[in-house]
Amino acid sequence: MLLPHRHLCHLAELYFNPRFLADDPQAVADLSRFENGQNYRPGTYRVDIYLNNGYMATRDVTFNTGDSEQGIVPCLTRAQLASMGLNTASVSGYESAGG
Repeated sequence: MLLPHRHLCHLAELYFNPRFLADDPQAVADLSRFENGQNYRPGTYRVDIYLNNGYMATRDVTFNTGDSEQGIVPCLTRAQLASMGLNTASVSGYESAGG
C-alpha cells in the first residue's frame, strides 16, 4: 500500500549571530532590522523612479520608517511629485503628511 507523502513547510525566523562579526556582541551594530526582512536603513538613496512602468528620473530620495517598523517609505514633497507629472490634487490626505 502506498500512502501519499505530505510535505509540511515551515520557514524559520531569520537570525544572524553577531558573534560571526566580533567576539563581543555589544561591539556590533543592531542587526534586528535585518531579522525583520528590512534590508535598508532610513536615509537618502539614489534611486531610479518609474511612473506607470516608464522611467522618469534618477534622484536622491530620503526614506524614513514611517508609521511602522515594517520597512522604509519614500518622503517626497508635493513639488517633487508634480515635477514627475503626478496630479498632486488627486492625492488625498497629502496635506496632512506635511507636503
